[in-house]
Order: sequence, then C-alpha cells, then structure tokens
Amino acid sequence: MNSKLVRVGIVGLGSNGVAHLRAHLNSGASEIVAICDRDRNLVEKVGQEYGIRKRYAGDSIFDDQDIDAISINTGDNDHKTPCLKAIAAGKHVFVEKPLANSEDDVREMMDATVRATPGLKIQIGYILRFNPVFEEIHRLSVANTLGRLYIHGG
Repeated sequence: MNSKLVRVGIVGLGSNGVAHLRAHLNSGASEIVAICDRDRNLVEKVGQEYGIRKRYAGDSIFDDQDIDAISINTGDNDHKTPCLKAIAAGKHVFVEKPLANSEDDVREMMDATVRATPGLKIQIGYILRFNPVFEEIHRLSVANTLGRLYIHGG
C-alpha cells in the first residue's frame, strides 16, 4: 500500500464542503492543498480558519499541479461543470450526490469518465452507503431475508 498522502482540492465551501474539508484533515490519508468557491470572502474566511494557503474563486484550481484529487461539494445544480473540468485536468474526482439533475448531464459526465486518463478514480458521494444501518439493510436484502423488495415506479 502506498503511504503517500492524496493532495486534495475542495470545490464548494458550503456546510457540506467544509464538512468534507474537516474529514480530510482528520483522515490522515489526505492533505488539503487548495480550496475554491465562487464567494471570494468565504474562500478567505475558510482558508484563514483552516490554514489553507491556496485559495481560488475560479477555474484555476483545476490547473493546480499540486492537486491529485478534486472534491466537488457545490450546490446540487452545479456538479457537472466542475466534474468535467476536473476529469479533463486528469484529477481524481469525488462528487457529492446527486451526480446531476438530468439524464443528459449524467450521460455527459459518464462519457467523460470513459474518455478519462486511465487509472483515474471517480466516485459519487452516497454517504449513507457507509452508514451501519444501511450496510445491515443491504446485507439483509442480499441474503433475501427481507422478502420481496418493492420499488415504486419500477
């Protein structure tokens, strides 16, 4: 196993973005290299509070060669563009849910992943997947102990 820290840039500094920033700071597996938000005042505030030196309010974060991965925590309607820019820049990508708000946008994002640099890791943040309650529900459903599952509209 490689013990090198993953160098991360956080895009979107709302409550979710700051929560991800804190999680990275506490993980021991990553290092926050840069932060980005459209709100320059928020970038400065969060940067000062957490000691993050590189601060962006635009697309320059995607060109930063010190960043291995981009964590996208923008508003639900704004995941597609930074995701596509991060993939095009050859960065690993974590994008919060929902991936996108239209089927066409999801297709465009998925097509970009197919064309991505080989070995690039792209993940959608469905955090409940890691919640012990949902892990147990999944285990029970796979073991067929819950009976027949009904999917509304399916």
